[in-house]
Amino acid sequence: MDIHARIISNDNELTPEFRGLYGARFYTDYDPENPNNRVIKILTSNTTHNVNSTTNIGGNAIVSSPSSFVFEMRYYFEPIWYYRPKYWAIEFCNKANARMFSLGFFVSSDQPNTDAKKLSIKADGLEADEITLCANRWYKLKFEYYHNIDQLKESKLKLFIYSNQEKTVTRDIQINAGGELPTRALLIHSATNIKGVQYLDDISFTLTDRSYSSGDEPCKISEELIDLYTFNDGIPSDRDFYVDMRLKKIDDFLTMDPAAWNTAQGTSGIKHTHDFYEVMLVQTGEAVFLTEKSEYPIYEGSIVIVPPGVKHGIISEHKYNIISITGNFEKLSRFDDATVLYDNIYGEGKKLAELALYNRFGKEEYFTSLCDSYINFILLNLDYPKSDMAAIVYAMMDNIKKNFDNSELSVVKLLKESGYAKDYVRTKFFEIAKMTPKKYLTTIRMKKAKELLSLYGDDVSISKIAEQCGIVDPAVFSKNFKQYYGISPKQYIKKRGSE
Repeated sequence: MDIHARIISNDNELTPEFRGLYGARFYTDYDPENPNNRVIKILTSNTTHNVNSTTNIGGNAIVSSPSSFVFEMRYYFEPIWYYRPKYWAIEFCNKANARMFSLGFFVSSDQPNTDAKKLSIKADGLEADEITLCANRWYKLKFEYYHNIDQLKESKLKLFIYSNQEKTVTRDIQINAGGELPTRALLIHSATNIKGVQYLDDISFTLTDRSYSSGDEPCKISEELIDLYTFNDGIPSDRDFYVDMRLKKIDDFLTMDPAAWNTAQGTSGIKHTHDFYEVMLVQTGEAVFLTEKSEYPIYEGSIVIVPPGVKHGIISEHKYNIISITGNFEKLSRFDDATVLYDNIYGEGKKLAELALYNRFGKEEYFTSLCDSYINFILLNLDYPKSDMAAIVYAMMDNIKKNFDNSELSVVKLLKESGYAKDYVRTKFFEIAKMTPKKYLTTIRMKKAKELLSLYGDDVSISKIAEQCGIVDPAVFSKNFKQYYGISPKQYIKKRGSE
C-alpha cells in the first residue's frame, strides 16, 4: 500500500528546544527569476554549533535490475558570507544509507567575512580540476553514474552543468564506490560559520540500466520516466523525499524535520485535488477548511476526510499543525465528499496519527499497520455527521472544548439553545460522545486539571488551578478530581514530587 504521512503547517517558528539554534531552514518560495514558479528556498543561518541539515532523495527505479542512475536538479545561490568555506555537499549512498562517494560545494572566492560570489565543486577523485559556479544564476546540474562498466568493474560519474540552457561543463570521473549501486542522494547543508540563501527546483533521481558511453552528451531518458520533485504544493515529506536536521549543542543531539514546520501548504487557500484519500488531523491551532461547496472551521482534534477528486484548501490567520496521511484507503469509500469529524475525548485519534507520523521512515510494514489502525479507529469509533442534529451535537462539543475554563458555562443553557427538547439533545449527545454533556465537560476540566497540576502544582495554589479549569469552589474541584483519578489534588502533587 502506497501511504505517506507528513505535517502541513504555517508555523515557521522553531520548537522551544531549538530556540537559539540555527541551521539550514527550508521554505517554499518564489523563483528569484520567475515569480510564477515555486521552488525550495534554503536559508542558512550562521552558527558556531555543529549543524547539518540533510535532504534525503530516494532513487526511482524504472528497470528491474538497475546498473546506472541519472540525478539532476536546478540550483541557484546568492552571495555567501563565510568564515569556513564548506557550504554543502551531495552524498550518494546505498540502500543502508552508507556513504559511497560525494561532491562538495565550497566557497572559492574572496576573503572570509565578505560576501563571496563563487562556489567550486570538488568530487571524489577531482581535486586539481575544480568546477566553478557563479552567484545569482540558475544552473542545471546533471550527474550520470555507471556501475561496473564492461568487464573492468569500474564505476564512473559523468557531470553535466548547464547555465541558461547551454552546457558549460562536462566531466568524466572514475569513482571508487565499492560493489553496490547508489540508490539514495543526500544533500547536506552546513551552517557552521557560514550563511547564505540557496534555491532548489526540479529534483529527480532515476535508476536505469543505461550503458556507459565515453562521449560528452548525456544519456536520453523519456521525461515520462523521470520522477520530478516540484515544489508548488510545499516541501514533500515522504519516503522518497524528506528533510531532517541533526544538531549538536554541547553534548546533546537534537533531530527535527524542517519540512514539517515550514511547508506552509494551503495557507493561501488555493484549492487542489488528488487521486487518493487524505486524512488530516489538526494537531494544534485552528484554520478554515475549504471546498467548492462549503467552509468548515477546524481546530485541535478535528479530523478531515478528503476523498479523491474533491477540490480543497486551507486558510488561516492563526498558526496550525496538521498531520496529513494519504493513500488509497478503500475502507473510506463510504465518504464521497469532504467530511469533518472530531477526535474523541481521550485524543486517541491524535495519538494514532502521531504514531504513524513518527514512524513514517521506519519499517514500511509497521508504518502501514499503524495507518490501517488509524483508519479503523476513525470508522469504528467516530460517528460522522449524518443529520443536522449530529452537527448540533458537534457544535456543542466544540463550545465546551473552547469554554471549559468559564465557570459560568452552563450545560443546561447549551441544551436549551439547541432549539430541541433537552432530553432529546442529551440522548443524541450520548450516542455520539458516549457520555452525557455534563460528564463531557467534567472530563475536559479534569484532564486540564491534571495537566496543570503536573506543570505548576508546586508553585500555584490548588484554588487557582481550579479557577483555570472553570471551577470556583476548591472543594468541588477536589471532589471531582478524586472521583475521576482516585486521589485528591494534594495527593497527586505529592505523588508526582516523589517520582
